[in-house]
Amino acid sequence: MPDPSILPEAPAVPASATRAQGEPVRPAPRLSVVVGSHNARATAAECLDALTRQCAAHEAELIVVDNSDDGTAGVIRARFPGVRLIETREHAHIPELWAVGIRASTGAVVALTTAHCVPGPGWVRGTLEAHAQAYPGIGGAIDNHPAAGWAGWAIFFCRYSQYMRPFPEATNDEIAADNASYKRWALERYREAWRHGFWEPTVHAEMRRDGYELLRTPGVVVYHKRSFTARGFVRNRFSHGRQFGRDRAAGLGG
Repeated sequence: MPDPSILPEAPAVPASATRAQGEPVRPAPRLSVVVGSHNARATAAECLDALTRQCAAHEAELIVVDNSDDGTAGVIRARFPGVRLIETREHAHIPELWAVGIRASTGAVVALTTAHCVPGPGWVRGTLEAHAQAYPGIGGAIDNHPAAGWAGWAIFFCRYSQYMRPFPEATNDEIAADNASYKRWALERYREAWRHGFWEPTVHAEMRRDGYELLRTPGVVVYHKRSFTARGFVRNRFSHGRQFGRDRAAGLGG
């Protein structure tokens, strides 16, 4: 795997730098967490309960990018007023929400998930510890939440079963961005690959082309609780595939 030390790191923010108003600029955090949120009213509070505690303990930045029409944003504003909430266009897909959040983030490492997933204990700590290794991208496990109903289990097996535990820590061609994190230098190097949205297969293909490996570890886990009804899942997958295809075509066309 190429030596990441030869690639440009995200510029550090000098501790002595000042804002125009004369207030000191806070150093960039070690970790930014970006949560893509779409119609997650039933799960957003549990997701953010876990994340706000863990992010506070590690001084991590937390950003939620939401395009719900079910009142999710209102729940977030009411229950988590300290969370940075970015609201965007209704028809954006989760990878497009992630791209908005990545651009707004400042951390040396950026972790991604969705408001339909509940991070397990030690998720933030485990992410930071995993990035002591040189891999540009690291993915964790996705298990199904014990409270998931039959539709949740069906969706889980269609979408996430290959990421469920047990599995050994090892390099892998693919990791799911629903529980993945990336070093800032890698996101900047491959910025063009996620210009139209953070569609992870496209980004990962670019990394592999340059000789980089991705790591998958069972020690960083989220629990998928509920994302769609069965009908909504089929509709979402169809729309997701069409948008991914359009964006790939746009990328190939320059």
